[in-house]
Amino acid sequence: MKVDVRHKRYLKYQLTMQDLLFWIAYIPWMFSWMLTYTWLKPIIHPYGIGKIWTLIGIILLFLRAIYVRNSGFFMVSLIGIMLFITFLVRLGNDNVNFILYTIILILSVGDIEVDDIVKVTFYLQVILLCITVLPAAIGIIHNEAQYSENGVRLRHLLGFRYCTDSANFYLSIILEYIYLYRKKGIGIIKTIIFISIGYYIYAQTDTKEAFLLVILAFIMERLLRPFDFRRSYTLRAIIKYQYWGYALVSIISSILYVKNGALEKINVALNSRLDLAHRGLMKWGVKIFGVSVKWISKGSTYNYIDSSFINVLICYGILLFLFLLIGYTTIGSKAIEKNDQGLYVVLIIWGIHAMINPQIYLVWYNPFLFMFNMGCITKEIKKHYWIKKEKEKTI
Repeated sequence: MKVDVRHKRYLKYQLTMQDLLFWIAYIPWMFSWMLTYTWLKPIIHPYGIGKIWTLIGIILLFLRAIYVRNSGFFMVSLIGIMLFITFLVRLGNDNVNFILYTIILILSVGDIEVDDIVKVTFYLQVILLCITVLPAAIGIIHNEAQYSENGVRLRHLLGFRYCTDSANFYLSIILEYIYLYRKKGIGIIKTIIFISIGYYIYAQTDTKEAFLLVILAFIMERLLRPFDFRRSYTLRAIIKYQYWGYALVSIISSILYVKNGALEKINVALNSRLDLAHRGLMKWGVKIFGVSVKWISKGSTYNYIDSSFINVLICYGILLFLFLLIGYTTIGSKAIEKNDQGLYVVLIIWGIHAMINPQIYLVWYNPFLFMFNMGCITKEIKKHYWIKKEKEKTI
């Protein structure tokens, strides 16, 4: 059958426009959130940019949903449902301002490759560290030193608002790099360079956990290369359901925590994280849609909960907590299906990190959240539209 070249060109342009709408909605919003962690914040005012871009982005993503032929109504309906659910959460919770937009972004991915989203996020994180850590290291921007533990522990901010931020962003960069180069592998020289940079950040900020996880990630990247997890039922189950285990350990240890015994020793090693999680659960409890919490991250009334699982459970409720766990279960299934060693490393390291750090549900730290779109949430969209699109290409 003769192909209409003009139609083919139009289709190519149409698909490009759809992708462009997504990237315009995603990149400025995400980078503005990254900048809120830095001392560039008073100059650039990223919070204001983020709020404005949320409104612009929602309009762009709705246009993208309508623009996608054959699935527009279903997509708009699905986004509408999520808006309604988030509105219900928002009625009694001031913590979900960015959750709404994150969910819409995840639902709007369409046929954009998640690898491309990871790559774009990776480059923006690298740019963030370059415009923050390097100027701070040579004294161009703010590099305040913080003393803790009775003045014994010296920690530099490296241009960020908190001393742990640069180390956590660097860990994200390493995991994304391992994932993006999972087929080629990472050589010894590059590994040494990356670990050396990680050591510099550790020496400046004294953020041990992130640096140790960087080392563990490179060790696992090498050790897991020859393994095929598909051959073992036990290994498949561990990869698929590991986040349920991380969540259970976090919840049970927080509930059972008392100021004596083994858990107290763990609490001391984790800088009172168990104690804060325990007090948070006792004070705010757990609700379907979460509760509005005003975090205090400085002074004697400090109440911030670092565990991602406890943080999500309290602030965003059971519904989004289950959404998170089910999403990571689907990612685990995809990793097993393709025997994706790079994704194995990402899932394991992020899971461990999430037990004592609050970044797992933040897309500017963790772009792998967009893999939720590959799971049950948008399965019908892909089946209805993208398969149909392939048939059109074969005509």
